[in-house]
Amino acid sequence: MIMCVQAVKAGLIRVVQGNLLGSILSNLLLVLGMAICASGVQRKSQAFNAQGVAANMTCQAVASISVCLPTMFRSVSHTAAEDELRISRLCSLNLMFVYGLFLFFQMKTHPDLFADVEEEEEASEGLSLYISVVLLVICTMVIAACSEALVGSIEGVSEDHDLPKAFIGVILLPIVGNAAEHATAVACAYKGMMDLALGVAVGSSTQI
Repeated sequence: MIMCVQAVKAGLIRVVQGNLLGSILSNLLLVLGMAICASGVQRKSQAFNAQGVAANMTCQAVASISVCLPTMFRSVSHTAAEDELRISRLCSLNLMFVYGLFLFFQMKTHPDLFADVEEEEEASEGLSLYISVVLLVICTMVIAACSEALVGSIEGVSEDHDLPKAFIGVILLPIVGNAAEHATAVACAYKGMMDLALGVAVGSSTQI
C-alpha cells in the first residue's frame, strides 16, 4: 500500500496497476502454491477451514466483476470517457463497502466460520500493547523509506537494463514488496498452521 501511494505520487500509474495485479497473482499462485507444497513436505494430509477461504474467494469474485465493468462499459458505443470514469469510481466505492461488510461478517456476526480447524496450542506471553505499537510504527517508517527509494529507482532501472515498466510492476515489485508475507505463509504452512497461511495468501489478495 505504501509503495503504491508513493508510485502514484511519482506519476507511475501503469506501474501501480501492474503492481496491484501482480500482487494478486503472486499471492494466489506463487505464495499459495509454495505454502501448500511446504505443508505437503511435512504431512500427507492437511485440514483447513474451507468456509473461511470460500468467503475470501467470493469477495475476490465480486472484485473481478467490478474491475471488468469499466472495460466492458467502454466497449459500448456512444460512451464518453467521463461515463467510464464515473462507473470506475462507483465500482471502487462498492468494493470498499463490500470489504467493510466482509470484515464485519468475519469479526462480528460470524467469527465461528473463520475459526481454525485444529486446536491451537496454548499461547505464550507476547509483547505488551505499547511495545507492539512502537515496533509497528518503527517498521512502518522503515518500510516507507525503503519504498520511497525503491520507487525512485524504477525509472533508472527501466532505462539502464532495458526492462519494461510492466514487467517491473507485475513481476518484480510484487515479489520484493510482499516478501515478508510470502515467508510468513510458507513458514506457517510448514508448521501445520494452514488456516493462517491461507489467511495470509488469500486474505492479502482480498485486501488488494
